[in-house]
Amino acid sequence: MIAHAVRRLCGRAYRRVWPEARSIRNLERHMGHLLCQPHPTTGWHRHPALFAAVRDLLAGVVEPRLLSYGCSTGEEALSLYEVLPNAHVTAIDINPRSIRLARRLAARLAVERVTFVCAGAPPDPALIERFDAVFCLSVLRHARLESELPESCAAILPFARAQLLMHQLDDLLKPGGYLVMWGSNFRLCDTDLASRYATIPTPGCKPHCGPFYTANDRRADAADTAEFVFRKRSDAPNDGL
Repeated sequence: MIAHAVRRLCGRAYRRVWPEARSIRNLERHMGHLLCQPHPTTGWHRHPALFAAVRDLLAGVVEPRLLSYGCSTGEEALSLYEVLPNAHVTAIDINPRSIRLARRLAARLAVERVTFVCAGAPPDPALIERFDAVFCLSVLRHARLESELPESCAAILPFARAQLLMHQLDDLLKPGGYLVMWGSNFRLCDTDLASRYATIPTPGCKPHCGPFYTANDRRADAADTAEFVFRKRSDAPNDGL
């Protein structure tokens, strides 16, 4: 009992000293049903080959509209803008603290073509549109799936939650647009969206190691995947917008 009380006190002190831990705890308490990856780990220029591949695919689009889903503190979206400076980038995240930090960073760098939106806030006009490319990088994953390697993901991050998010992203993507996924514990080929997309080869992009989980929440045998970029078929309707 004493040990439990000490752990609780230490946890409270830890969250008070480290605002990031407090923001994660708040998300887990109040938005756990929407949460996938709770930790806002990010960095500059983490996917140069992947971003360059999408830049080449969008070469014929004058001002492409891009969505960075799960943008954390903004480095990913701003790196994307550096690679495609003619683009309009909308970046969203479920963590209000991360969005505040991202907006400060963009203001400090005087970047005006990247808009940061907090998911769960009132609908923003920036999201009432369809995008030429949607990026979902290191979002559909959970550290415990990779450290514990459970046979089932149901208790940590169920497949149904990941598939629901993919449907939401699909609704925001134009027919003929590109869905970009990396760092995921779930593969598009295992979802009911698979027939709507064609895989685009991306030579030079490093494979992502699993584990991967399938529609029955069971761990797949596959050790890694090199399928990251998917083109939405032109005849695939947008039902959600």
